[in-house]
Amino acid sequence: MSTKEKAIETIRKLPDDVDWPDIENKIHFMSAIERGRQDIREGKITPIKKSLEHLQDGLLNRLVTLEIVEDTESPRG
Repeated sequence: MSTKEKAIETIRKLPDDVDWPDIENKIHFMSAIERGRQDIREGKITPIKKSLEHLQDGLLNRLVTLEIVEDTESPRG
């Protein structure tokens, strides 16, 4: 099914009293889903485990940095 056909089918499924902003939002949403599916097909995704590891590493690095800053700013007695 072509992109145009998918857009027409998406609009066809909406209620008759739909307004322009709702049509725009639905088309935008469907476009994002299609781009995501294409990324999956092309292998352009990051597994959730790797994403979480990256986030954890970043947070740990930030915490270490904060501890160093706090340690150097605290008065020595």
